[in-house]
Amino acid sequence: MTLPELARSPPARRKGKNRKATTSQAEAKRRAQQRAQADPVRDRAQALALMKHLNDDAVLTFKQWVCLVGLSPRTGRRILRRGKGPPVIWLSERRMGIRVRAHRAWLAARERGK
Repeated sequence: MTLPELARSPPARRKGKNRKATTSQAEAKRRAQQRAQADPVRDRAQALALMKHLNDDAVLTFKQWVCLVGLSPRTGRRILRRGKGPPVIWLSERRMGIRVRAHRAWLAARERGK
C-alpha cells in the first residue's frame, strides 16, 4: 500500500478499554451461581453455629478454620507459616487440620483488654 491509500483506509478496530465485553447467557448464569456459593457472611454464620456443637477433640479442616476466623486462605497460611497460629495436625501429606481445643486456646491467647 502506498501512503495515500493508508491515509484513506478505515482505522483498525481498537482492542482494549473501549471494547465492550460480552458474555453468553450460560457464562452469566455460571458467574451468578459462583457468587451465590461464595457468600462469606453465610459461611461464617454456619461455622459459628457449628462451633457451638463441636467437642474440643474435633478437627477443623484448614478451609473451615479460616472461614471460622474470618481470614482469607492466604492470610491463614501466612499466620500458620510464621508460627503465630494454633498448632496444626497433618491429616495427610498435604492436608492440615486444627483441633477445636487449639483454636479456642489460640483465640483466648489473642484476647486483649481484659
